[in-house]
Amino acid sequence: MGSNEGHPGSRRGPGHGIDVPIALAALGGAPALLKDSPGRRGVRLDIPGALLASGGLVAIVYASSDAESAGWADPLVLTLFTAGVVLLAVFVWWQSHAKHPMPPLHIVRDRTRAAALATMGLATVAMFGAFLFLRASRFRPYGVRIRLHVLPHLAMYH
Repeated sequence: MGSNEGHPGSRRGPGHGIDVPIALAALGGAPALLKDSPGRRGVRLDIPGALLASGGLVAIVYASSDAESAGWADPLVLTLFTAGVVLLAVFVWWQSHAKHPMPPLHIVRDRTRAAALATMGLATVAMFGAFLFLRASRFRPYGVRIRLHVLPHLAMYH
């Protein structure tokens, strides 16, 4: 994507790095505060499922971000998109055969619930897209200026 040195948006403010202590506190407090429900004893984390889902999503996100500079027809972008879709398809297959699936597939068989989950997923994707757009549009090479056409979008997220 290129270097942002000297770009006003690349300066680190006082809030930079605040997520690290928060994440460490969450990791430290989770075992003490989060208890398993009584009926769920003996359930193990589905490591292959987690790796398949994470790998598929990382490949698709990386392909999407690389497509901006390399182009949508770039062989690496197409390979990453294909690999991501294949990994997610294998994830769905794996979850249908796993002893303890991460998301039980019967949840999405109900049309109403599946539509609600799809709507929430699309809204989340749109929100992150808007955040990326807002971040890119707020900064200009010669100083920080907010474009007037994004002000209504900023109001939605505050």
